[in-house]
Amino acid sequence: MFAELDSVNAARTRTGDPVIDIGIGVNFGRLIVGTVGGPGRMDGTVIADAVNLASRVEGLTKRYGARVLLTDATRGCLAGDVDENLRRIGRIRVKGKEQPATIYEALQADLPDRARAKITTIAAFEEGLRGYESGAFRDAVKAFSDVLSQDPVDVAAQRHRDDCAALVNSETTDWAGVLVMATK
Repeated sequence: MFAELDSVNAARTRTGDPVIDIGIGVNFGRLIVGTVGGPGRMDGTVIADAVNLASRVEGLTKRYGARVLLTDATRGCLAGDVDENLRRIGRIRVKGKEQPATIYEALQADLPDRARAKITTIAAFEEGLRGYESGAFRDAVKAFSDVLSQDPVDVAAQRHRDDCAALVNSETTDWAGVLVMATK
């Protein structure tokens, strides 16, 4: 899908049209598929917590500048050594769910130069996440700043750094290491 989108955007750029961007959220789980409607109007639909989570994860692609985000449930279903192509973004709690879900960015969906930049900084990014999740916000700001010194356009690192900087002076006493409440 992204290869085709890149081709379409190259043509759009040549004609002066704005580029199109998409984000994909992937979650694995049980669901119900069916047809709803009545005479004159029928439609297919899916219903499940898994679908709701996938939709919320898709909504986070813009926030974190990711093309594809997937949940830990999806990661567990992938074959082979996939961790080298994934970057953990963190734990999220979405509207309507008590348990947070861990989300990952699928780096192979990025353009090659973006994927290389993110792979190069993955250790510092993970160090920042550990600080963020443990409440060591100053350490997290430093780690995410280190990422940004090497890759100034890393949107996820910018978001995390800014969130941690805001928390440095807060009086948070019940920090649970959950990154964001999805509102979509």
